[in-house]
Amino acid sequence: MDIKQLLERINNEPSILFLGQAYLGIQEKSDLFLRYVNEFVLDNAIEENALTYNALLDHLEPSRKNQTIKKLLEVSEAIPVPEWLLHVSKLRWSSVFTSAIDSITQKAFFSYGRQYKSIFSKNDNPRNYMSKSILHGTYLFGNVCGEDRYMPPFSEEDLDDKLGDASILFGRIAELIGNYGLLVIDGYDPDNDWLDPVTLASVLSHFSPGNVFVFSANEAFMANPRLARFIKSGRITAENRSLYECLLEAGAFVDDEEPFEPIEDEDVPLTVNRELKYLPFDIYNDISQKYILLDDRVLKKAPVNNLEEAFLKFLREASVRPIWSAFLQGFYFRRVFDDALKQAVETELDSEVLDSRTVILRGQNGTGKTVSLCHLAMEIKRGLKYPVIFIPRETTPDAAVLDRFISWLENRLGAERTVIIWDMGAYRSEIYEMVTLQRTLNHGGRKVLVVGSSYANGEEPKNAVFIDIAPEIDPEREIPALREVLQRINSAYVHRLDSALPQIGGHGNLFLAAMYELFHDLHTNLAQGVAKEVDKAEKALSRQVNRKRRVVSDSPFAKLRTAFGLEEICYYTEMSYEIERAIQEVSDLVCVASQYGVDLTLDLLLRVTDISDKYEFVKDLSQNSMIAVIQDGDYNYLVRFRSTLEAQLYIKDRFAGIEQEIDCVRRIIANIKTYSNLNDNVELTQLLNLLFNYGPNGPQKSKYKSYYLTLANALKDLREKQNFFVPSLVLQEANFIRESFKGSENSEEKRKYLEMAQNILREAIDMMRQNGETRLQSYASLLVELASNLSEFVFADGQDYRKSLETYREIKTNLDKARSISPQNYHPVDVYLKSSMQVYENAENIDEKNNILTDMLKTIDDARHANTEFEDRPEFQSRVFRINQYLKNTEIAESYYQELLKKGSATGVYLRAKKILGDYVITASPDAQQYEKIEQALNLLTENQAVVFSDARSLLLLIQLYWIKYTGIPIFSVERLCPALGKAQWDYLDNLCTRYLSMETAVPVALPLFLKAVRLFINEDDYKSMEYFEQAKKAPGPSRVPIYLIHCDEMGKPRKYKGKLDTFNNGKGKIKLLHRSIKAHFTARSFDIATIEKEQEFKNLAIGFNLMGPVALPLESFGD
Repeated sequence: MDIKQLLERINNEPSILFLGQAYLGIQEKSDLFLRYVNEFVLDNAIEENALTYNALLDHLEPSRKNQTIKKLLEVSEAIPVPEWLLHVSKLRWSSVFTSAIDSITQKAFFSYGRQYKSIFSKNDNPRNYMSKSILHGTYLFGNVCGEDRYMPPFSEEDLDDKLGDASILFGRIAELIGNYGLLVIDGYDPDNDWLDPVTLASVLSHFSPGNVFVFSANEAFMANPRLARFIKSGRITAENRSLYECLLEAGAFVDDEEPFEPIEDEDVPLTVNRELKYLPFDIYNDISQKYILLDDRVLKKAPVNNLEEAFLKFLREASVRPIWSAFLQGFYFRRVFDDALKQAVETELDSEVLDSRTVILRGQNGTGKTVSLCHLAMEIKRGLKYPVIFIPRETTPDAAVLDRFISWLENRLGAERTVIIWDMGAYRSEIYEMVTLQRTLNHGGRKVLVVGSSYANGEEPKNAVFIDIAPEIDPEREIPALREVLQRINSAYVHRLDSALPQIGGHGNLFLAAMYELFHDLHTNLAQGVAKEVDKAEKALSRQVNRKRRVVSDSPFAKLRTAFGLEEICYYTEMSYEIERAIQEVSDLVCVASQYGVDLTLDLLLRVTDISDKYEFVKDLSQNSMIAVIQDGDYNYLVRFRSTLEAQLYIKDRFAGIEQEIDCVRRIIANIKTYSNLNDNVELTQLLNLLFNYGPNGPQKSKYKSYYLTLANALKDLREKQNFFVPSLVLQEANFIRESFKGSENSEEKRKYLEMAQNILREAIDMMRQNGETRLQSYASLLVELASNLSEFVFADGQDYRKSLETYREIKTNLDKARSISPQNYHPVDVYLKSSMQVYENAENIDEKNNILTDMLKTIDDARHANTEFEDRPEFQSRVFRINQYLKNTEIAESYYQELLKKGSATGVYLRAKKILGDYVITASPDAQQYEKIEQALNLLTENQAVVFSDARSLLLLIQLYWIKYTGIPIFSVERLCPALGKAQWDYLDNLCTRYLSMETAVPVALPLFLKAVRLFINEDDYKSMEYFEQAKKAPGPSRVPIYLIHCDEMGKPRKYKGKLDTFNNGKGKIKLLHRSIKAHFTARSFDIATIEKEQEFKNLAIGFNLMGPVALPLESFGD
């Protein structure tokens, strides 16, 4: 089976995908939908080994359809779309048919961004049934989210009634495809699917050989007599692997990244707010080590002697480094999305909202994201208003460094806003890193807009706006713009463009492939581009060749040259063995790294090759245009392939398989520099970046999973044989080990490796603890990895019950520490909930079960307070759904409840309070019905103060509910809330917060610290108030910057204050409050005044509070 040819046919011919009912089990051990229905709807009525769709019909109750369908829909919505299906859904299918009844396929194809319409009835037969832009999904047996008449069957009789219509619907496939097109089947089990083999065979009989492809064909499929004859006759091409696995192996989902070369200079004029300023060289030098600051020099249009040569250089190097002068010369042709991108950026820059949305340019591989972001950077720079920082793709930004630099821009140069353009090329959940960078800087007081890039299959955070790029070239707007650029360079290019377009369009190439082929055509034809560079590389090698025999080169570039009728490129065999091996080895290593945008140091390559004449080798290497040798700001010589695409093509053409890639990574690991200061070890950074891309969080994790243990053993050798013990590498080694055994059966080998990983993780944790590095994110990552590893041993086969509980307690301890360091990180929350659910389901003691359930519920509330974006994650929703089911199924008998109270335990009280609250999310404003539940839960907690006051979880819940009862709104959920609280209410809250903060078991969170600080301010205890504000600022919680509360009287009216200007600089300062020792922050923008006079008095002030302290506001802004 030629998978690449099949992929081309899917994308360009009429193609139908049929997913059988077993599709959810393709990459998993079991069907998650069936398992959840059995667990949460049928109360595990079906034995696991008998769990099929037919078995469902024996247990669903037709008389309770309306109630049951709601539960089925809830279960279906709680299941995230499998990663493999997200990839498969990207393909340009003409139509989708399925015998499954869940809603997951709808989410999958909707998530790709195209229009998707569901068909349930034989009477629904649209004209555009086979449209690749408006995809139709046909549900043979109904769907859990369909109307009443399109519900799935609830009994054998229901199924019999639907079989007739299902046969008619399925029969459409033959007439829709006809003699031209193909049918792809995946996830079909003839023994257990409601679509029987007879109906399937009746449709297959209409197809000629080569048009039906069946994937995940199990033994039942291959042995079925009706289907076997189609296989034997060649009408069906059957494969036991899934479609996704075959496409992945063929490289259908390879991601592209573009390397970058920093630009160095010393003169740094920088115009801000249209006023020329100068940036000191030492500050510029520090920031430019990793980032590109667009200073005024990029706007100087230098004279060009040869416009054509400059244009070709832009085409060759645009993916290597930003060439800002090319945009001044007009080499960039405008794209259809440019205006929308610029408009989105301007909208966010003009917004008065504190947390503006992150703008993300989204598109498939090679659709021009990098060059378009460079163009946007130049457009903003031309406005001479905002500083622009460009972060290349392979760079991981340091928020602390950026915060210091942007603070300098704001305080010294008066920058109102700084634009950070991060060409990240994010993949799926990595999008959150761009959003988090903006949130982190904004919440730290900086005024920043982040503009980023992502692939088309990423997630969509609420506080991000996406600009989508179509994969095709727009013929009406983009082609004329490209033609205009080419006409200015050389009219011959226009003729070649016109002749190349039909061929490009005919093959349905994406933008990257089209532009790559087109401009290599131009390079070769004019003997200015690739051919010249290949000649230089050949000449450099020929100096060290023993000339024996003339052979025509078979390199991709030589073939490209020959295809355009130019002279063949030749070389001579019997090259010096040492040089031949060195050149090949360098090319292999550099390509393996460059395909993921990672550079390698020249020193490392010389250590690997171990050649005798290093000087000559470096000299020749620098002449090889395929490989770039550059120098960074620390004078390290770095080596990279000319572009990531060419690196990927090299690997595809020259490598025998994945094993050769992994061997290259092993050699890089073995030769890393082990004797330099870790903080200055650029090779360590490069290795970590490379391992990330080959690891479970990289862009192609499934591709390399079977080699994780090989990489872990290579890291072990580095650690043991070279005595190179580095916590960051230990983390990677342990992660490779755990992920390599993930989902596998327990074995002695698995236990041995996981225990070894535990030991080195503990050693790394101890090392960082002794070095006083316990507040670093890397320390938290080690704790989380150790917890993830230990979770494999909780109630594993043969694991003693008490031992499992001890392991769980160690997991919890580590994750509590990790969450205190990084409360906005989702991973520790996920690991904790997953482990806790496992222990809860196996716990034998009712007290243990209830305590674990209480902790899980508390963790969910804490997570929601720490980061509202957790709610957008499907896996978080899924876990919350199951934990709420635990709570609903928990009955606390009165006798047991009273027994807990006698023991002094608040567990029963907490669980009853949470059951009363039901589905109410404590961070949301309640409606009338939810408000009644809040009062009931609050009464329960206050009636049992004796035990609540000794339990941190219950006491924090009491504080939250008390606040909501008397203000109507959860704290931190809105800005500038004017609470109508009297002295008694403030005193009670103060008492609760004091009790909470005095508990040894209480986790330090912002809420009680903030309320305590506000109360002390109201009582005019300014010194202690600021102490608590300082603690609240550092504690886990929401953003520090928004003004959450206003100091009001009992009627909710802001109190009046007076003050005098204390300090003022660059639009913000402090006001000393009259008769108080405290100083309140303020901004000139809040008061709408252009100038501030020295010792200016303010007679009508309101005081608000954020997590950093009091903030002065104009009293009139609150009306009467």
